[in-house]
Amino acid sequence: MTFKDLVAKSQACGRPYGESTFLRAASGVRVPGREVVEAFAQACGLADPNDGARLWEAADRERTPKVSVQTLSAELSKIHKARGHTLRTLENRPGGGLPRNTLRLILDGTRAPSARHLDIFLAGCKVPGPTRSRLRAMHEELVAGDPKLAAREESRRTPPPTYICGFAERAHETSETAREIKARTGTRDDFDEEERAIRYANHKAARW
Repeated sequence: MTFKDLVAKSQACGRPYGESTFLRAASGVRVPGREVVEAFAQACGLADPNDGARLWEAADRERTPKVSVQTLSAELSKIHKARGHTLRTLENRPGGGLPRNTLRLILDGTRAPSARHLDIFLAGCKVPGPTRSRLRAMHEELVAGDPKLAAREESRRTPPPTYICGFAERAHETSETAREIKARTGTRDDFDEEERAIRYANHKAARW
């Protein structure tokens, strides 16, 4: 059966979808709409008219991550409140901290933490092993269900060619956080995080 045949049968059943719609549905790039799947299944002659709906529901469950940024954020917020640490304490912890603005965005559910951010937070709050494993598993599930987060994590797994690149990466990350804060609040400090990040990178590069 060709796609033109599918279109003809679908139109005969009162479902006027075009050939390009069915081509996209069959490509597997993304889950098509429920009505399109039902029309596709009906045109293919499935015996049960509800088969199309069941196929769509199964595909929709697979594409919907069980963990969201908000659910992970809620878990981290509970730990943060229970430990009583300030944002500044976690930023200045020995061995490397987490920038306050970044942590604020993570805790309010605006930004998903990276694997590195999550590890820093868990270490700073002295979270026990079983809870760490559970939260890391939640993070992995979240990343697996979001192509953008997966791409971000993959890019961060590649180490910089020289140590100096780490300064540039931190400066870029801090600038990005600062822009998000300013976009949300509509404010700008006289000496904001973006300028501080640039000066930090330049200073470290000069010393290196």
